[in-house]
Amino acid sequence: SSILTTTTKMINEEPKQPAQPVASTSKKPPKAMVLEEKNEEEASEGQEPSEGQETPNDSAETFQIAWEWLDTARVILTKELEQCKDEDQQAKLSFQFSDVLSSLGQLGLETDNVQSAKDDLELCLKLRQEVLPAFDRTIAETHFFLGIAYQLNNDLTQALAEFDKAKKIITKILEDSSVSAGVQHQLKNIMIELETKVAETQQILTGVDENNQESVKAALSELLDSKPKPVAPPKEVVVRDMGVFGCGKKRARTTPNSENSEPNENLDPSTKVQRVE
Repeated sequence: SSILTTTTKMINEEPKQPAQPVASTSKKPPKAMVLEEKNEEEASEGQEPSEGQETPNDSAETFQIAWEWLDTARVILTKELEQCKDEDQQAKLSFQFSDVLSSLGQLGLETDNVQSAKDDLELCLKLRQEVLPAFDRTIAETHFFLGIAYQLNNDLTQALAEFDKAKKIITKILEDSSVSAGVQHQLKNIMIELETKVAETQQILTGVDENNQESVKAALSELLDSKPKPVAPPKEVVVRDMGVFGCGKKRARTTPNSENSEPNENLDPSTKVQRVE
């Protein structure tokens, strides 16, 4: 595959001189490789592979070798970029470094090390955008693989954004009549794969939205079902005016009592208030 050209060359070509020992890298081999090797060793005990058949252990070993080569290249190029002062040489080193990061990112996707792949591809995209034209096909390729990394990391909105950027670049390249037929054929195949990834991501995103809506509806329904019944209003209660100090108010009679119509001698006729003896 043309995608892993850098990796293939680095694996197949023997170094002209013995490689010097390199300081330990900042990153460790992908966990999937180590786990895969252990599981395959246990599963392959007592089984003889048929001639010409590639064993799972061979696949894990290939990934491990590729990672070691690429990670060594990462360390070397990082040091050279830090020490380089010439701008033209820096651009060349950045381009080489971006190729290494692209291969590391794709290797991370193959071995389910999504976070590591995403980090490598993000740095790869940054370097390529600095040294390459805006509509270079390798930038479109980086957007494509970065979109896959975002999709696997459940960042679906960002994945769609990366796929859309890749589509725009490829569409722009296909509009150029000077592009060879072979390149056009490759780009059209990539465009088909892009459309498939976009549809797949949109379907996942739609499913997530529907699940969220169903969860909200279910929670609302449960809340309504458990809502307490309205409290009945209290019965009418007669409120007695207790006055300012709590004593009941006395009302003056408008008509005299028929049984005691005669005036009371103990009453003051001017005030009609009973005297206190």
